Amino acid sequence: MISRLLSSLFALVSPKCCACCGCRLGIDERVFCTSCDLAMPRRRDVDDPLNNSTARLFWGVADVERCAAWIDYEAHTKHADAIYALKYGDRPDIAFAFGKVIAAELQSTGFFDGIDCIVPLPLHPKRQRERGYNQSREFALGLCSVLHIELCADAVQRRRNTKSQASLTHGERSTNVKGAFGVVSPEALMGKHVLLVDDIVTTGATLSECIRAINKDTDARVSVLTIGRAKH
Repeated sequence: MISRLLSSLFALVSPKCCACCGCRLGIDERVFCTSCDLAMPRRRDVDDPLNNSTARLFWGVADVERCAAWIDYEAHTKHADAIYALKYGDRPDIAFAFGKVIAAELQSTGFFDGIDCIVPLPLHPKRQRERGYNQSREFALGLCSVLHIELCADAVQRRRNTKSQASLTHGERSTNVKGAFGVVSPEALMGKHVLLVDDIVTTGATLSECIRAINKDTDARVSVLTIGRAKH
């Protein structure tokens, strides 16, 4: 009761705004307003996590099991603004909120059944120092807070500080990230079903390279979850 009253008073003094539309949040709203949450362009990948358009990005390229992207990502939309903010706007709380929302929504679908640990796609240390955080790790932490699954954030490292994939072609993306990842603690993943998570998947080149590193150095099974799927 006291905690709720203090939260209400704080909201009056320092109101928070929706990460998507910028409107003032209600007392029971955290990062997204109810309207924007309901309007998220949700995908149906979890209906068939073994055979959907996201899963097919990895066919013949990397050994994966289940795959899902939660929403369709399209530039210059409210939802894209929120994802831009979590990556470049010093808003790790948005990534964490996405994790909590997605975990709660997908928990009953069976997508997380049998998952032993969650591995966020690693950033190179230089880029993480510049940004101040790894948005994929914050997303993973949000998932873990609901699912109570182990976080394995340090088992895989990014060995090369690759340039941004955004302006590259499909072929250039694969070349750019080749050999970029390595497993530094294989014992942490051995015998486990790993959920590899990232914010956005476009061609799947970066995730595929990370999966290949895990497949090479461990016997772990790998599934993939991202916040969004971008068109390419």
